[in-house]
Amino acid sequence: MKKTTVLLLLLVSATAYAQQIEIIKKRSIQPDRNQYAHPVINATGEYIAYTTPKYKGLWVYNTKLDEHRKITDKRGAGYKPVFDEENNRVYYRQDQYKGVKKYSSLHTYNIDKGTKKTIQKATRFISTPDIKNGRLVYQKENTLKHTVIDRKKAKKEKFIDVRAENQQIKITYGENTRFLSPKGEGHYLWVSLSPDQSRILFTMAGEGTYISDLHGNISKKIGYLNAPEWLDNNFVTGMRDEDDGHKITASDIFIIGVNENFEYNITNTKDEIEMYPAADGKGSKIAYNTLNGTIKILDIKITD
Repeated sequence: MKKTTVLLLLLVSATAYAQQIEIIKKRSIQPDRNQYAHPVINATGEYIAYTTPKYKGLWVYNTKLDEHRKITDKRGAGYKPVFDEENNRVYYRQDQYKGVKKYSSLHTYNIDKGTKKTIQKATRFISTPDIKNGRLVYQKENTLKHTVIDRKKAKKEKFIDVRAENQQIKITYGENTRFLSPKGEGHYLWVSLSPDQSRILFTMAGEGTYISDLHGNISKKIGYLNAPEWLDNNFVTGMRDEDDGHKITASDIFIIGVNENFEYNITNTKDEIEMYPAADGKGSKIAYNTLNGTIKILDIKITD
């Protein structure tokens, strides 16, 4: 397993509207000369999953041991993998082609044991996996599947799932499903549920990014913010990128307050293009990739 370079400790503070953000540590992942992108962080911040810019292959980086592990080199495996709530397994979809037709399958990798298991054999359509309240959730063809993987958690908490489907927001609560269009007809994307499962973060193409309750009542207009993620229940993160119609020319990672008029450019660089942030959901870690294929990890602290 290869080691990565740990950058010098970086400490930055920003104060606005009584909030202060400190960057406690900044690290860079680039285990070899290849380009990597699209990081995903587990809830403890111990593991970072990452892939290539075109989602081919999947790797896991152990932040405590400073080690990289290759899980697979299959196509599509790096597109939205997810860690389980015990934080020792990663679930992912991988693709294969038969002629011009694409088939997808679901798999899981046990990080502690180093073993793989097939969850769903290849079929014409399977969504990316998600973990909700002790359940593995994915859509196969037109059916939403949810398999219990943690009986205690599944028994204690009711199942809630939100996703973009048919250019709307689809919300499933228990056995009930409905569709939301909080901003009217349009193309909804980057839909996610807050860690406390009370609010929905989404982007409407051409309109911007918003937060609503579970009934679609909008509580906050964020504005231009691409690839948004929940940092915790009180903050979201995302990228503000610019392009010339052909390629990205600039991009920075921002943190936006959910309940306050607070925003902070946490990268704020002129010589790098930072994109596709991921967060641990607890407000303590952000990872993102640069345009040149480096994964960077920020350990942060948010205080009043």
